[in-house]
Amino acid sequence: MRERLMATLSSGNLPLKYWPYVIRTVAYLRLFTPHIRLNMTPYQAWYGNKPDISHLRPIGSRGWMYKTGYRKKLADNKGVPCRLLGYEGTSVYRPLVSNFCRSLV
Repeated sequence: MRERLMATLSSGNLPLKYWPYVIRTVAYLRLFTPHIRLNMTPYQAWYGNKPDISHLRPIGSRGWMYKTGYRKKLADNKGVPCRLLGYEGTSVYRPLVSNFCRSLV
């Protein structure tokens, strides 16, 4: 797990301080990685069907997070730049917002 963690942090160009978030992602991604003894993924062995991996994106990739919870003016941006730290299931991403330097879930 440690090797995968360090490789993921390095490939995503993320500082070591984000390791608690990334280690959860590494464990999550391990479900979708073929196992040599099973000759299939752990997800496939447990659920009996192939996993849907269409939601997966490279860790550290840049994106935009939609801003909510305040009144927007006409000229305001509707999003803030962020980077991907991980996943919360198949439909929620864990972003790192650059100007706040913190993870939002």
